[in-house]
Parts: sequence; structure tokens; C-alpha cells
Amino acid sequence: MKVSRILFLQLILVVSFTTISCITEKPSKVTPDIFGKYFFEFPTKEFELLTINIDSTFTQKIYLDYKSFKNDNKPLYSNKGSWSTVKNELIFNGWLSYCFLLNPENIRSSPKKINLHSVYWHRHNIRHSGIISVYDENGFFFQHIDDLEDR
Repeated sequence: MKVSRILFLQLILVVSFTTISCITEKPSKVTPDIFGKYFFEFPTKEFELLTINIDSTFTQKIYLDYKSFKNDNKPLYSNKGSWSTVKNELIFNGWLSYCFLLNPENIRSSPKKINLHSVYWHRHNIRHSGIISVYDENGFFFQHIDDLEDR
């Protein structure tokens, strides 16, 4: 009985460490590898698609849910803006803020345009195909579309 508990606790620690280290890695220097599509699924199931373009623009599309995205339904909200960098920090001008205070569990009654600072990119590695980190502390990060599992 004690051995199985110890093994179970070890498994939990390994999984926890792997998940945490994936997100807490040092931000990457922004390179052309950043271009592409990233996604985030809100706890309330809305699905956001973020596209980082080579011309320093970005688009956001927020769908009712993953199924709406997959079926190519019209998004609930669409937005375009520009992005720039200062050192390793990404700055999004004209970001459509769908959640209040960058908390994905607190959805606004209507989205608001803001300038979003302190966003970081993590280049692909063995654990993921790239991450755009908006606010790591509460799990608000976009994963590269290549990491989207076929549901």
C-alpha cells in the first residue's frame, strides 16, 4: 500500500513539474518563427484564434466554442491590430480584451480594445510548438495551432 502511494505521489510531482516548467521557461527572443496561428480555449469554452502576421499585424477571432471554429462558423468577435517588440516583450496595439483583468475566468459583458504589454513568446521545443504567454500566473497563454489536438 505504501509503495503504491509513493509511486502515485511521484507521478503527480513529475506531471506537475513538466506542466509548470513548460510555461515558466525563459521567454525567447522574437524571431520569424513566431509568425503563425495560436489558440486559447477559455474555461467557459469560447475558442480564440490569434494570428501573428509577418507585416507586424495580428488578427483575433473569438468563436462560441471549438466546434464553431472547426466548422468554420462566423466568429462572435473579430479584431485586427498591430504588434511590436521591445527586447523580448511583445506589445499588441488594439488588442480585443475579452476577459477582465487578463483573467480568462472573468468574461467581459462586451470586449474592450486595449494596448497589451508584457506578453512573451516561447519558441517551439520538445514539449510544444510555440506559446504566446499573456499571463502565465492564471494560465492565459496561446498555444501554436500545431498543438491543437484533433477532437
